Amino acid sequence: MSDKKTAIVTGASGGIGAGLVEAFLKQGYNVVATSLNVTQSLTASASLVLVDGDIGKQETAAKAVEAVLYLAQADQVTGEMLHVDGGAHAGCW
Repeated sequence: MSDKKTAIVTGASGGIGAGLVEAFLKQGYNVVATSLNVTQSLTASASLVLVDGDIGKQETAAKAVEAVLYLAQADQVTGEMLHVDGGAHAGCW
């Protein structure tokens, strides 16, 4: 099984959030990136899943969770999951 960790970055379409996505990918993480229009600013890959929408809405949050589960299944992830808010604060989820 893989030790690869997965990070969820909200506010990922620009600024700090986009920088966090890039940094996590360079460190070997899987990343689920969310923002209102993240697909307009980033390109999905095997390690990067994009979720458009307001993370404060249940539908978007559910899609983000589905994306994490998809990455976990694809890579058999057993490591930690980290949530980073590219906006005002960061924390673990």
